[in-house]
Order: sequence, then C-alpha cells, then structure tokens
Amino acid sequence: RHDGALLITAMILVGSAAFLYVLSLDIENKKKIENTEILVGLNKDEISIINNNYTDREDGKLFEPAIHAYANDLDIFGKVSMYQYINRCNSQQGKQLLATNLLAPQLKEPILLQQQAVTELGTKIEWFQQFQAYGITNAVTIATEQKINNWLQQKKTIFTERFWEWFVNGFSVVTIGCGILYSVDVLNYRTFYLFLLLFLITGIVFSKKIHTTWLLLTKVVNPVNTLYEQLNWLEKENFTSEHIIGIKDSIKNEDQLTASHEILQLKKILDRFDIRLNGFVFLFLNTFLLWDLRQIIALNKWKKKNAIKVPYWFASIAQMEVSISIATLAFNKPDRKSTRLNS
Repeated sequence: RHDGALLITAMILVGSAAFLYVLSLDIENKKKIENTEILVGLNKDEISIINNNYTDREDGKLFEPAIHAYANDLDIFGKVSMYQYINRCNSQQGKQLLATNLLAPQLKEPILLQQQAVTELGTKIEWFQQFQAYGITNAVTIATEQKINNWLQQKKTIFTERFWEWFVNGFSVVTIGCGILYSVDVLNYRTFYLFLLLFLITGIVFSKKIHTTWLLLTKVVNPVNTLYEQLNWLEKENFTSEHIIGIKDSIKNEDQLTASHEILQLKKILDRFDIRLNGFVFLFLNTFLLWDLRQIIALNKWKKKNAIKVPYWFASIAQMEVSISIATLAFNKPDRKSTRLNS
C-alpha cells in the first residue's frame, strides 16, 4: 500500500509538472502568434498608407490650437493632414510630442540629431517595427503616467520605517509557528482559532490603511508591462546616433541599473499586490504573512530608488516613437530627400 501511494503521488507530481510545462509552451506560442499577427498588421497598414489610403487614421484634430501661425495653412491636423500621414505613435505621450514638434519650429541642433537618428533607424526596420508591436496591445497612456506620478508624489507615505520590515517578518514567524504547533497538537483548537482570529483582524486593519494606494495603482499592470517590453527592447539594441544614445542614458538610475530591470521589479510587486483580487488566496496570505503590508514596504523601497527617473522612462517612449514615425516616412518614401542642414 505504501509503495502504491508513493507511486500514485509521484505520478501526480510528474503529470502536474508536465501539464504546467506544456501549458507554459502553449502560452508562449500564443504570444508569438499574436506578435506575428501584429507585425503583419503593421506592414499591411504601411502598404495602405503608401497607396494613399490613410484617411481613417487618427488625424490629431484634438491637438489643433484655435489660433496658430501655420497649422491651418499647412494642414498639420485633420483629414489628409501631415499628422495623419506621419504619425506612427501608439502612446498618448508620443502622439502629443509629435503634435508639439509639428507646431513648434525646431532649432538646428535638434534637427541634425533627429536626422542622424532617423538615418540609423532606417537600417533597423525589423527592430523598430517590433518596438511598435510592443506598444500596440496595451498602449502607454497619460492616465497611467499620472496614476504613477500621483503615487510617487504622495506627501504622506505610510510604513516607511525600518521597524515595519522587522514587524512583518516577526509576525509571519509567529503565525506560521502557531500553525505548526497546532498541527502537532501542542496548541488546542480553541487557542489556535483565537490566535487565528487575532491574525485575521490584524491583517484587515493594515489592509484598510493600504487600500488607497492599491486603488491608485490598480489597472496599471498591463501598461507597465508595455513600458517594460519597449524599454527592454531599446536597451538591448546598440545605437551610434547621439539622439538615441542620449535617450538610453537618460533612463538609467543612479546605480546604473537599466530602466527595464526596475520596471520589471515594479510589475512583480503590482502583480503580487493584485492577489487581493483573489479573495480566498489573499485572505490566507494576508492572515499569515501580512501580504498587503509586505507589498507596500516593497513599493516604498522602489519609490525611494526610482522616483526621480520615472518621468524620463515615459518621455523616452514618446521620443523613440516620434523618431520611428519620421524614420518610417523616410523608409516608405526614399525618393523624398529631407532638407540637410550644415552642422
């Protein structure tokens, strides 16, 4: 009987591991298929635009000022406009930056740097189309940036003292210890359930204090993942143009850690924070481990380390999308030479 039970247990474990492995392969394969479909869609769109079928695209009319020196005369916005033809930005920040650049005459030096970047991007078509593909599914929005900035700028930050790290670890030792003592019959069920009720109430009290922060950051996980994918893709590629090198330098933190590394850490914390959406699992983890308090401590550490750099991360996406928009125009119309300024 004992050998049979061991065999059955081993078969269940091996079967479960095999199932999870196949499931992970299936998920990864679906991601690749979705990515390929997005890339195919991008190229179909470019063929349509080359054939002058682009009037169904965003026309940027919301960026048009009531009074401007040349916006109306040059058809900067609206149907069959310059913005509608050029724009390849997915993030709201990128679209806004492109509109701002079209409305404001640029100085010579930025133009020269942009031309250099566009020339280099023209040799990296597959790279920049993948950058675009990452930004399509869950586009980075101004609302996402504002939510994160509101959290970063909170004047009252709770649970920042080192004491809370010791407290949460000590609490977990006590709760798990009580569970072990109960399982070996050292604690009777009445005493254990009394402690359990105390642990539950403690977790609820802390969660109520943390709830505001969770509300502020909820629903930003997917755009944050987009931010991670795009910046990770940017960091892995080598560039020689000063403009893009400057963008890459601007997103490193004081420890010279990459932006994608730090964003990935934030995403992991937010994923753990969202476990509270699964009532049963959250109740267990929060009762025994003070789950919410652990995540707020991790968020406070992350905030202290990265708060200054976050605006640069969002700005870098916008800057790259604007350069890619111009590079796409240059690639699609190689016969149209851009005006060259003498440096």
